Parts: sequence; structure tokens; C-alpha cells
Amino acid sequence: MILPFFYGWLIVAITMVAGFLAAGVSNITMAVVLKPISEDLGWSRTLTAAAITLGACLGGLLSPLFGPIADRLGPRLLLPAGGALVGLLFGELFNVSGIVVFSLREAGAKPSDPA
Repeated sequence: MILPFFYGWLIVAITMVAGFLAAGVSNITMAVVLKPISEDLGWSRTLTAAAITLGACLGGLLSPLFGPIADRLGPRLLLPAGGALVGLLFGELFNVSGIVVFSLREAGAKPSDPA
């Protein structure tokens, strides 16, 4: 059976849809913690949500950079290193004072983002 298109693009499309759906599931906790974060930092909810969105976009833009690294180094090294980095960045979210720093740390503290 010959497909009229390259089969790899179907895999890419399915992966993109899966990533899109996973982002919605992984960010469901933001509905619960958005108000406390906004009140604690003294920011509006709009500004806090924008920072979270910016962090998600930065994480998505950085994902293609980590694909070749994952191919070269393999998952045995990257999974523990990634887990440690996520833990470190998630812990650093407690020391946030500015919106840009919050966005950058939020981009790195997304454990469900595909590499």
C-alpha cells in the first residue's frame, strides 16, 4: 500500500494533537492556583495568566532544540537530568519577584512538555 504522503507527517500531526491535548490537562491546576498566585505577588490575574501563557510558548519554542539532544544522549541521561531541572525550577518559583523571571521559570517547570 502506497500512501499519497510521507507517513512521518502523520506521526508529527498525531504528536502535535497529543501535545495540544496534554497542555490543557496539565494546566488545569492553574484554575485553582491563579487567584492565590496573583494575590500573593500583587499582580492582576490577566498579567499572571499572560506570564503563564508566555512560559508555555517559550517551552514550546525550546522543545525542538531538545530533540537532537535527546537523540544524541538518550533517555537514560535526559530523564533524570530533566526531572532534576524541573524540580529545581519548580522550587525556584517560590523566589519569584518579577513577571519575566516568573515566565522563564514557568517555561522550564512543565514536566509534561514533550522533548
